[in-house]
Amino acid sequence: TRALPTGIAMKEIIDQVMRPYSFDYSGNIQNIVGGGDDGRNWDTGATNVFYTAPASNTAYDCLMDIYSRHVSTTKYSQSPSVSGPRGSSKFGSSDNDFCIFYKERGPNPDDEGFFSLRPMTNFFEKAGKNQPKEFQTERFYIQDYAPEATKGSGATRSPGVKYSPQLQQQNLQIDTSLGQYSQITSYRFVDISPFVNATEFCNRPVYSFDFLTRTMNVNFSQNTAKTARQFMTKKYIAQLRTTNNADEKLFLLTLDNNKENRNVKPVYSLYGDNDENGSLARQADGLQKLLKIGVFQNACISFRVLGSTNRETGRFIAIDKEYGIQDSTFNNKFFGQWFVINVRHVFEAGMYYNEITAVKLHRFKPLDANIPGTI
Repeated sequence: TRALPTGIAMKEIIDQVMRPYSFDYSGNIQNIVGGGDDGRNWDTGATNVFYTAPASNTAYDCLMDIYSRHVSTTKYSQSPSVSGPRGSSKFGSSDNDFCIFYKERGPNPDDEGFFSLRPMTNFFEKAGKNQPKEFQTERFYIQDYAPEATKGSGATRSPGVKYSPQLQQQNLQIDTSLGQYSQITSYRFVDISPFVNATEFCNRPVYSFDFLTRTMNVNFSQNTAKTARQFMTKKYIAQLRTTNNADEKLFLLTLDNNKENRNVKPVYSLYGDNDENGSLARQADGLQKLLKIGVFQNACISFRVLGSTNRETGRFIAIDKEYGIQDSTFNNKFFGQWFVINVRHVFEAGMYYNEITAVKLHRFKPLDANIPGTI
């Protein structure tokens, strides 16, 4: 009866650690932990935890222990149409997402920011599909040295091609372009590691033991690579601009019969209670790990541009060509909306730079053998 939702437990740890130093906030921890209707987001968690800190643990260790068990409370309307027993979704309780725990900037320039615990789908919902939304903050252009007569044309791979001056003045935080500050002259593009794709993004059946009923359980169907792929297509990619948001072939990580049938990485969970809460807790060892691999081990780009203090992680950027993009396999994979996972502010030789790292998990359109391309 003393168990708490994981999100509440995390907030209490932050409260105990930060309260002695939060005199500027008059002891109100709500000011540094997200929540409420002001745009701050804190997910309370769908699973409960009864936690006692080991003697050698720091507050950070405790926070990470509980965070590793956190499963989002939020269930989204874009759940699969196929239903199971008693009206449950095709994936049972797997409508629950994983969350990102990080520190966001405050709404005011002099605000010190706040801790946030957002479901991953919440980021993608704010990226924009037809028009850029609040989390697509900037548009970068790849420098094109080709003669003007040979430069491409065609559909862009991200929403919000051009803004009128009036609309740009209304909100300078959405899909801005800062001239030479948004010009990419060189970049490093890293595709998915074949080793990670073959050995990590694979079926992860979760085994557990229910001490009350003395039974061994295994959750397999909702912890497969196929389930994770379908989940990300419907919950993440469907929120971005593509030619067909429901097509699973848009997802970059591959799925073949060998992976689906033979590549298995069994894991064991201590949460063997045979109820809905126990099932959700076990997802942290199975489906949640696959979702994180599918996002953060996908295609990656890293580049350096002239510095600007408005750039931050947890936001989307658009990468385009100023004179249009030709239709090719590589272009459909490379250009479009990227999720920023790291921003470094570098002061070097009297200059200010940003080094930006971002990930991408979808193509603009499915692979087509009839269009040119090298990848």
